[in-house]
Amino acid sequence: MKILSKILKHDVFPALGCTEPIAVAFAASAAAEHLHGEILEINISIDPGVYKNGFAVAIPNTHGERGNLIAGVLGALIHRPEMKMEIMSCVNEDILKHAKNLIRSQKANISCDKSKRCLYIDVSIRTTGLQLHKKRNRYESARMQKRTFVAQSWLLHF
Repeated sequence: MKILSKILKHDVFPALGCTEPIAVAFAASAAAEHLHGEILEINISIDPGVYKNGFAVAIPNTHGERGNLIAGVLGALIHRPEMKMEIMSCVNEDILKHAKNLIRSQKANISCDKSKRCLYIDVSIRTTGLQLHKKRNRYESARMQKRTFVAQSWLLHF
C-alpha cells in the first residue's frame, strides 16, 4: 500500500481543464519562459490524439473559447511553466485579448502531425528578445535567427 501511495503522490497532480489543451499550454509556456519581447510567431505541432481530444474543448477562464490553439497561445503569453497543468488559472482579460489578437492576425498556427502515434506536442515561438535563465531543461532550446529569437519546447511520451 505504501508503494501505491508513493506512486500517486509522485504522478498525480491537479489539472485545470481538459488535459490535452492544458498540456499544449504547458509546452508553450516552457518555450516562452526563455523569451521576452514581442511575440512574432507561434507554431504548434501536435499528434492526432491531442488534436482530436482538444479540438472543441472549452478552455477555463476564457469565456467559452475552445481548442488547442487558444490554449497554446495563452500558455506562451503566461510563460509560467511552474504552474504546470494549472496554468489557465493565470488567464486574465488582457492576456485573453492579446491571445485572440495573435490568432486573428495569423501569428499563431497549429498543425496535426499524422506521423506521430504517441503523445507529441512541439511548440516553437519567435520573439524579438531572449532572456537567459540559469536552469535549462534538456527538452527546450533557444536560438537566435535573423535578429529574432526562437524557443522551442516539446513533450514526448512513449
